[in-house]
Amino acid sequence: MENRDNNRKSNSASMVYVGELSSKTLDSDLFRIFSSIGEVVRIKLIKRNEPQPSFAFVTFANEGDAERAVKEYNQFNLHKKNIRVAHVFEDPKDDANIFVKNLPANFTTKDLMDTFNMFGKIISAKIATYPCGKSKNYGFVQFEKKKSAKLAIKHCSGVKIDGCEVIVELYNQGARKRAEEQQISTLSFTNCFIKNFPASVTEAELKSLLEQYGTITSLFFPLKEDKKTTKGFAFANFEKPEQALSAIENLHDKYIFGEVPSETNIKPEKFYIQRAQKKQEREEELRRSFEKMSMDGHSYKRNLYITNIPKFIEEEELVNVFKEFGSIVSISIGIDAINDQKKYAYICYGTPDEAFIAIEKGNEVFIDGNKLHVAYFKNKAERMREKLSQNVGFNSTLPFIYNSSVKMSPNASYNYDLSIYSGHDTAANLQDQLFDLVLASANTFKHQWDNLGVSSREEFTEKITKVLCTRSDDEIKKMINLDAILSQTIASTIEENNFSSESKPSN
Repeated sequence: MENRDNNRKSNSASMVYVGELSSKTLDSDLFRIFSSIGEVVRIKLIKRNEPQPSFAFVTFANEGDAERAVKEYNQFNLHKKNIRVAHVFEDPKDDANIFVKNLPANFTTKDLMDTFNMFGKIISAKIATYPCGKSKNYGFVQFEKKKSAKLAIKHCSGVKIDGCEVIVELYNQGARKRAEEQQISTLSFTNCFIKNFPASVTEAELKSLLEQYGTITSLFFPLKEDKKTTKGFAFANFEKPEQALSAIENLHDKYIFGEVPSETNIKPEKFYIQRAQKKQEREEELRRSFEKMSMDGHSYKRNLYITNIPKFIEEEELVNVFKEFGSIVSISIGIDAINDQKKYAYICYGTPDEAFIAIEKGNEVFIDGNKLHVAYFKNKAERMREKLSQNVGFNSTLPFIYNSSVKMSPNASYNYDLSIYSGHDTAANLQDQLFDLVLASANTFKHQWDNLGVSSREEFTEKITKVLCTRSDDEIKKMINLDAILSQTIASTIEENNFSSESKPSN
C-alpha cells in the first residue's frame, strides 16, 4: 500500500497540467515544445470545442524536467493563446490557496502571478472566465506554503488595482459562490424570461398580469405555426429594474393560474419568471443544475448520459425514443467534442425506476445502425472519486481546471478517459484503447481505403489494429499516449504491408 502511494506521488511529481489550449493544438505541438525540456513519457490531450479551452497532461521521465517545464513554458504563446503549465500535486494545501476577487476586467492570469509571486512560490494561478473568455473578475492562487498565502492576504487585501479595491482571502467554495451571487445581484436588468403558464393564456392576459408590477415596454409572446397556440414561454421588458424585481418577487414559483389539475390529470407547474439570461449564463446554470440534481438524494439516479447519437437526430426525435421508458423532466442535447458526427444528451426522468428502465432498454436501441450508450450521469464528486481510485493525481483546489465544466452544458463530453494512468493496463484493455484511437484516425487515411480493400472506418480499423496489436505492449502504449506516433505508425504500416494483394482478387 505504501509503495503504491509513493509511486502515485512520484508520477504526480513528474506530471504537469497544460491548460488554456486552443482547439487547434495537436499532440505533436506539445511533444515538440516539451521534448525540448527532457524525455516525454506520455501526453494525454483532452480536446473541447471552442470557446471552452482544451487541456492536457504531460508526463516526463523525471521530476526535474517537470519543474523546468512549469518555469519555462507557463504563459507560453501557442496558437495565439497563453497556455498555463502547472504542477499536478497529490495533496495540495488548502490553507495555501487564496481567493482574489474584485479584480479589473482586463486583469490576466500572468498579471495575477506577477502580483503575488513576491510572497512565495506559486504552484498555479487562474483567472475565472466565462466560456467566451470574458473575466469573471476573480481568480485563485495556489501557493506552495501556507506562510505565503498569509502574507498575500495581509499585504494585498484592500489594495487598489486600476481603481478596483481587491479582496484577498483563503479559498473556500462559499467565497466563490458569494462572489458569483454578488456579481449577478449588482446587474441592473429589466428583461425577464417567463414560462409555465397554461396554453389557454393569451398575450393580453399575460401582459395584464405583469402590468400590476410596472410598465411593460415590450412583450414577446411567440406562437406555434397555427398562430393560435402559445409556444409556452415569453419575454417581457419592464421600464425600470425595480419593476422587474417586484414581478419576480410576487409571481415566481407560485400557482398564479390555480393549483387544480386539468382534465389531463396533470398538476400545473408553478409560474416561472426570472431575469433573462445570456447564453453563457444559461450554460453555466445548466451545468450546476445537473450537478445538483445528481447530488440531491431526492433525485439521485434520475439523470442519464447518452452517447453515440447520430448527428442528424434532433431533440424531439430523441424524446420520442426515451419517453417510452418514463416521464422526461428535462433533456439537453449537444454535439460531441471528440466526434462531430455524433451527439450526446442528458436526460432527467421523473423517478429512479424510470431511469433504471431507460438504461436497461436504452442500451438495446439502435439508430441508423448506431447502438446508443446509456449510463447514469455522474456528478463532479463521483468523477473525482473514480479518478482518485485510478491513482490519478489532481489538484482539488483548482475548480476551473479539470474540476470544472464540462461542460455540463450541451457542447462537450466529460467522460475523460484517464485510465492510462491507473497502472492496470491489460493486453485486452490496451487493444481496446488502440482500436478506439485508430477508429478516430480512420478518416485521415480515407484516400488509401481503396488500396486497402476497405470501404468503411470500421473495416479500416479492424485491418490496421490487427497488425498493430502484434507489436509489444510498450510500443502499443506509446501509440496510445502520443497521437503523432500512432499516425506515423499507421502510415508506415500501410506502406510496409501489401494489404491490397490480400484484399483484392487477382486478375
